[in-house]
Amino acid sequence: MKRSMKSMKSAQAGGGLVLRRNLDLRSDRCPMTFLKVRLAFEPLEAGEIIRVHLADPQSIDNVPRSLEAEGYDVFGETRGADGTLEILVQKTHLVSP
Repeated sequence: MKRSMKSMKSAQAGGGLVLRRNLDLRSDRCPMTFLKVRLAFEPLEAGEIIRVHLADPQSIDNVPRSLEAEGYDVFGETRGADGTLEILVQKTHLVSP
């Protein structure tokens, strides 16, 4: 995925990555997956990252796109052999409170 590599390079260029949490949403379904990611970021500062695990096909399609539309940086996408998706999501200064 082209956006993943571009975003990862820009995040690494800005300094060390700060992974704050692993969020396992493999048993959750859309739209709850998106809402849970948004809520997990509320107490975090810009630049902090959450690793998100998704299994629901609709969540896999919609969550990364919706997060990017809201101003989050989504990168490091990894597909599991079982069809799951792991993404790294970074809160940016563009995300409004």
